[in-house]
Amino acid sequence: VMSLGTWAHGWLPGILTAPANAADVHATHLDILRQHRDCDPTELDVALVNAKGFGGNNATATLLAPHVARHMMEKRFGTAAMDAWRARNEAVRTASADHDARATAGEAPPIYRFDQGVLRGEDLGWQGTEAPMEYSHSHSLEMALPREAAWQKLRDLSVAHHYVPGLTGTEIRTALKEGVGASRRVFQGGGRWLDETVTEWAEGQGFAIRLHRAEQGMVAPFREASFRYWLEDAGPSTTRLVLTLSYSLRWGVFGALLERLAMGRGVSANLRDVALGLREYYLSGAPVTDARRAELRRTQ
Repeated sequence: VMSLGTWAHGWLPGILTAPANAADVHATHLDILRQHRDCDPTELDVALVNAKGFGGNNATATLLAPHVARHMMEKRFGTAAMDAWRARNEAVRTASADHDARATAGEAPPIYRFDQGVLRGEDLGWQGTEAPMEYSHSHSLEMALPREAAWQKLRDLSVAHHYVPGLTGTEIRTALKEGVGASRRVFQGGGRWLDETVTEWAEGQGFAIRLHRAEQGMVAPFREASFRYWLEDAGPSTTRLVLTLSYSLRWGVFGALLERLAMGRGVSANLRDVALGLREYYLSGAPVTDARRAELRRTQ
């Protein structure tokens, strides 16, 4: 709270309750303030927050200043996205300032609603053996193939690199070639790779895969992720393909902001490209190039 207050109001709080440092306090390269000090918040890029216990310093967390975080976000997502966020955030800032003024004037009493919004054990939902993901995005399209014919192509786990953008190869890593427990490793440029292990298998309709790196879990910013391929009848000799990516993100509030600003749109665009590539590959039998995928986007 002190760190956020320093960046918000431009002053460093001093330690007013002790007249001097103890003899065993090392203050080399430290300025231990005895009075509050005004400062320029933009000159303070990082704060270190200590958790103290009876044994001393138990942990230290690093906080980046708001101006540093905004610079990183703008570099990652672009000026237009950040300008759009600032415009949306104006209403939030106005409401926050209004509440602060009313609270300071004693006009905003605390709200206490007993036993409302309390979650209990029966409120916790589960899917199979895993907790539900935080976010989920889907894309669907139709292709001129009977569902059984589409399924015979879909069940081959070794050909993902022929239609998924960015993949250079696929390797089956288990004795099982299909069904729950079968696992493949997909390779990307720059020596990167990802494991995809089947967690659900519905014969004739589809399957779900868990995305991970061996036993290390999913790569950042994801905490966990799963991908679902699903086929549905859509008319005579026509099949609807539904692709769904479900995931949870790391980094708490920052992860939620990341999802809102860019991640959701990026995931949706990638699902579209995978679906277009899969349909093209199933119908033509030829691996889908980036140039062909761009053409498909223009004509979809």
